[in-house]
Amino acid sequence: MTKFPESTYRILACQEFTEGVFDNDLIVDWAIEMLEHGYETDSLLILAGMPKPVISFEVFPYLSSALKELGLTPLTGEAAVIAYAWSCAQQINKGASIGLVLKEVSDLYVQLGMDAKFIEGFYYLYNAWFSYDYGDDDFYISIYWKGARRDNIIQLATDYTKDWCKQHRPQLPTLNN
Repeated sequence: MTKFPESTYRILACQEFTEGVFDNDLIVDWAIEMLEHGYETDSLLILAGMPKPVISFEVFPYLSSALKELGLTPLTGEAAVIAYAWSCAQQINKGASIGLVLKEVSDLYVQLGMDAKFIEGFYYLYNAWFSYDYGDDDFYISIYWKGARRDNIIQLATDYTKDWCKQHRPQLPTLNN
């Protein structure tokens, strides 16, 4: 199987979620990254050249075409949620802002509710992080995440995302042509 950039997981999941959850500008970033990895299709070139900000009705037809040209199919349901959350969590492991990433996955959990129990931990961890970031004392931080304190919340968040990513590594689907 061909190696695609990790951002491909989030892109394959993006059409599954409602407007406002996914930043459509990431599609342009992904197209540029794909070109940098040596992939070149007409639709990728068009996507990469789109000025930001983009809106879904402009970008999604080209995204659909690009995925077909690359032999990829969009993810749906639980597979899409796992791929999206995994892609977000990977950003923490690469040094991205812990709070911003936890918020993104937490927002997805809030949108999906009980249908996404497997990302529920991100919701509670984000609330603990928010209390930490807000300056609350250890008592309030630990309400949301057992054992969390001001002096260990960063390590807890990092460890949780690493463990979650190991347990939920998504697979890239391909078309059978």
